[in-house]
Amino acid sequence: MKFNKLNIQLWFYFVAAFFAAFLLFQIQPMISKAILPLFGGSYLVWASCMMFFQAVLLLGYWYAHKIQRLFSVLRYAKWHWILLLIPLVMFPYRFSNLYGAENNLPLYLSVPMLLLFNVGLPFFALSTASIILQSWFSKSDLPGSQNPYMLYGASNIGSMLALLSYPVVFEPLWDLSKQGYIWWIGYAILFGLFAVCKPRGDKISGELKEETPPEKESFRNIASWFLLSFAACFSLLAVTNTLTLDIASVPFLWVLPLSVYLLTFVLTFKRNPWYPAWINIAFASSISIGIISYLLVLERMGLKMLHLILFQLIVLFFVCLNCHGLLIKNKPKEVGNLTLFYFIIAAGGLCGSVAVGTVIPLVTNSLIEYPLSFVFVALAMAVVHWKKEKIFNLTTIIASILCAFSLTVLPWIFMNIINLSKRFCFVFMAAFVFISILLTNKKPARLAVVLLVVAVCSQWTEQISFKAGSIKRFRNFYGIYNVFESEGQRCLQHGKTLHGRQYIDKEKSYTPLSYFHPSTPAGTLLSNDVFEFRNIAMIGLGTGALASYMKTDQSLTIFELDPENLTVADEHFSYLQIAEDAGANLDFVFGDGRISLRKKQENFYDLLIIDAFNGGSIPVHLLTSEAVEEYFRVLKPDGAVLLHISNAKLNLLPVIYSVANRLGLLVYDNSNISFIHSDADYTVWMFLFKSEQKYLEKLKEYNWKSQKNKYGDIRPWTDSYTNIFGIMKW
Repeated sequence: MKFNKLNIQLWFYFVAAFFAAFLLFQIQPMISKAILPLFGGSYLVWASCMMFFQAVLLLGYWYAHKIQRLFSVLRYAKWHWILLLIPLVMFPYRFSNLYGAENNLPLYLSVPMLLLFNVGLPFFALSTASIILQSWFSKSDLPGSQNPYMLYGASNIGSMLALLSYPVVFEPLWDLSKQGYIWWIGYAILFGLFAVCKPRGDKISGELKEETPPEKESFRNIASWFLLSFAACFSLLAVTNTLTLDIASVPFLWVLPLSVYLLTFVLTFKRNPWYPAWINIAFASSISIGIISYLLVLERMGLKMLHLILFQLIVLFFVCLNCHGLLIKNKPKEVGNLTLFYFIIAAGGLCGSVAVGTVIPLVTNSLIEYPLSFVFVALAMAVVHWKKEKIFNLTTIIASILCAFSLTVLPWIFMNIINLSKRFCFVFMAAFVFISILLTNKKPARLAVVLLVVAVCSQWTEQISFKAGSIKRFRNFYGIYNVFESEGQRCLQHGKTLHGRQYIDKEKSYTPLSYFHPSTPAGTLLSNDVFEFRNIAMIGLGTGALASYMKTDQSLTIFELDPENLTVADEHFSYLQIAEDAGANLDFVFGDGRISLRKKQENFYDLLIIDAFNGGSIPVHLLTSEAVEEYFRVLKPDGAVLLHISNAKLNLLPVIYSVANRLGLLVYDNSNISFIHSDADYTVWMFLFKSEQKYLEKLKEYNWKSQKNKYGDIRPWTDSYTNIFGIMKW
């Protein structure tokens, strides 16, 4: 390509589209991370943020669509710079003292309101950038102006690189305040790029053509755009929820699925869209992989974290590529409908976000959005390829019955009659589901029916496979709870993590089990009166097992994020009652533990126990230097912090050691790996303190050790810096 004046101008358009999207998608993880501690690290914070971002994006597209129709592209271009000035003066790049942080609204309302007050206008201004640039470009005399959609591909490359660079470059290197400054400088550069791209009278061709409105699109076309966008966004957030609920709610696991989602836009929305015919075959296979991986989780045959992430991202890639490929194949025939096209896409994305972020958690008690996402994709495809045909034919009925049989009756037979291993049962289940999908994959409407059967029937698979009678199961904005009985024990499962259990038999019920058994490091310290603790606080309730170690004259204040957890512990487990019967004084404080501690007086507690990290979506804000400083503020001068850091996905030892080193604290760790009692699980605990004289000798006697030299050199976590990527157990 010769770099004449026109081609240089063309490159300015591409760079501006790229840079605008890069900045737009840098705001999202930055502000989401900044507000995460305010909501207890809930895995649904990101879903709520996405819902807000999609709503503002829709508003931005609507604004760009209407304003340019009303005033024409050229006349509005003279005033657009005023809107672009807003982020320069309003963006809170320091991320401190966020306006509206204190409110008592539900999470799904509080998060959008907080974002609206703090980044609403800047995000809105940037949300108009891509569609405004495409409109300017389509009216210019530049090469390729007949296909403005290729600028959308450039903007999606910017979006994807912004997301991928955040957890591996921006987050590890700079804290939030510096990230904000860098973003602000970048926006000033973008303002200059827009000034260069701004259309001028002698550069506009065909401006008068806007007087003739474009031909109206058919209802079927508009419906297909909406449903394809809805299904893709629904799938994106379903995969994100699956990963964050099982691992942690952190930017790294937010941006990976979103980057894959945007990559499929890049591949399809370009001059020569990449959407080969074999994608349909890969799509059916990817759905099968997705369903099988979902069944693996239900059967508790967990994949390694790296495999789990790869499988989920591969499935998401083919699902979204199929949706976005069909979108570009069915794009408007007239460029005049470009703004309408993007408006409908944004509307579908918003509805997908609302469905996953708000509706599903309120009306279901499981992670049903994952299998349900495939149902919506198949329905969207059915609308695009609709032909008058019988949906409930013999093939559909047989495939549906086969799925229902394999997910309900078959595991019951294997568990109660044949008595074979779960792995053997799983092979048959997976095979039957795969065959059912193959039987119907060429007819999307029929495939949707089969996938709906899978989504519904799989809700009973786990209980049947484990002979577990579910006593109580519910879902809220903090996770999915399941109380069930198995092999003489009552168990509490939160997400896919077992958070505690207790013998049903009354005589055995007094002994805490799992991570809290007397043979574990914490159980040894609390059951043998190694240290005299009278006034104790604990963050994280679970089943209340640690409370059963309390004795007469001891006081235990339990800080619990989710009030419904107390109902579970009180009604279905007896550990709290055991503590009260022993004469202990129990007090409960609901809300985020760290925020609640701010209201407590200094030098008040002897011991602070933190048991909030053995689950999937860990609250990273409880591990920062500022958090540990807050812990020792409420502790007496010779007080101590006892942390439970057992986690299948994350190695938290280096984090605690580095924070302790920064604050000048002594820290020791211990595990029960040398002897795991039949009623206990492998567990790791850490002990932080200042008073060497009071604790050191006894800790060494009970095999506690310090690995300060091994783990103390990593960068300490702070409220504005965390690096989850570096501690993952791949």
